[in-house]
Order: sequence, then structure tokens, then C-alpha cells
Amino acid sequence: ILMGESRSNIIKLNVGGQYFATHRDTVTKSSHQCMLTSMFSGTFAEPGKDETGAYFIDRDPTHFRIILNFLRDGDVILPTDIYVLQEMLKEAEYYQVKELSVQIRSLIKQLQRDQKQQMTKEKDYKIVSDVVWTQISNEVLRMTREGYDFESWLGADTNDNSGIKKYHLLFSKRLSQGEVAMLDKITSNMF
Repeated sequence: ILMGESRSNIIKLNVGGQYFATHRDTVTKSSHQCMLTSMFSGTFAEPGKDETGAYFIDRDPTHFRIILNFLRDGDVILPTDIYVLQEMLKEAEYYQVKELSVQIRSLIKQLQRDQKQQMTKEKDYKIVSDVVWTQISNEVLRMTREGYDFESWLGADTNDNSGIKKYHLLFSKRLSQGEVAMLDKITSNMF
């Protein structure tokens, strides 16, 4: 309590058995309209109190700290675990903290996109055939620009009468999870 501050400005909350204390202004700020704002600004009836005089909210307290910190600061550092974020989103939506819900949804979508782009051990191989010696460096440059790595080369027999030695070049590119899923879908529809 700040010097000269009345106790009525401090709100004690019992969220699922865990106690939190905050300033009344934190939950009644007009910049963060939410369920708590309505409860403690007089729009709705305040929740019931427990035996200690704390307002009781029948919710899992695990992510309430994040909700409260967002109301205090207008921003929070969010985890990168999608499952935890989905739990937090459920709580942000329950408490009707719209700005936090939007941030969490956006991060979930970004992480899901990133997961699809993560590289797998699966590779796509390409063979460039019948390349003459003087064109090998051009073919390697072209394929590396397309994201392929040069793997190997092998001399090819020539059946033409030119006598010019030709080569087969092998390139590979690691596939993302999204590319593997797409190829799996295509091949499953083929058979």
C-alpha cells in the first residue's frame, strides 16, 4: 500500500485458491475493457468473497498472472509453446481481454506457420543429365539459386559421335514439414 492509500483501492483476489492482489485502477482502466473492469467498476455485481475477504473467481489460476500483468502494463512476454498459448487464449477470452486474445492468436498462427516451415530430414533429389564440362559451374550455380545443394557428379557414357564427355549432376534440397505433408497427400491420392 502506498503512503496515504486507502485499503479499498487494493483488491485481493482468490483465483481458484491462489491469492493475487492488485490496485483497483489496474482492473478498472478504460483502456482495457474486460470482465474484471465490469466487475469492479460497478457495471456488474462484484464476485462473492471467501472467508478471508478476497473476491473469489472460480478459475484455474495458472495463467491469471499473465492476465493481470497485461492489465497492469498493456503488454506481456508470451511463451512459445503452442499448447500453453492455447490455454492462455482460453483464459484471455474468459476474462474478455480482447487485446491479449488478439496477441495470443497472432502468435499461435505465426508459430504454426513456423512449424510447417521447419526443415525435416526428408530430401528432394534432382538429377541434371548430359552436362558438358564447361557448363557444370553454370548448372551448379542455377540449382543452388533454387535452393538445392550439390551432392555429386558422375561421368556419363556418350552415344553420340561428338566425343564430348558429359556428366550427370546430383542435387538435393531438404524439405519442410509442410512440403512433406503436401507430397504425402499428393502421393496418397495417386495410389
